[in-house]
Amino acid sequence: MTDVVDAEGITPERAEVRSTMLAAFGPVLRGKELVRALGFDSMEALRQAKRQKRVGVPVFVAPARKGHFAYTCDVADWLHDLRTQAKGGEP
Repeated sequence: MTDVVDAEGITPERAEVRSTMLAAFGPVLRGKELVRALGFDSMEALRQAKRQKRVGVPVFVAPARKGHFAYTCDVADWLHDLRTQAKGGEP
């Protein structure tokens, strides 16, 4: 089955996940919200995964700010792709 894509190559399902997460968290996830969205138990678990390069999305630090950050759309796309793969499809 082929998903319908818009002009930017985004399926309606992917757009819905992005929209829902953007409405809930804004353009950038950080702190507990980031930990939870990525499925880690704690910030330390996220730090360790980042060191081991097994986070799944680009995670960054920002100058003069504490903690780790990720674009909400990156996390939304990653979650959508995981679900698509679990259903036996291609991301």
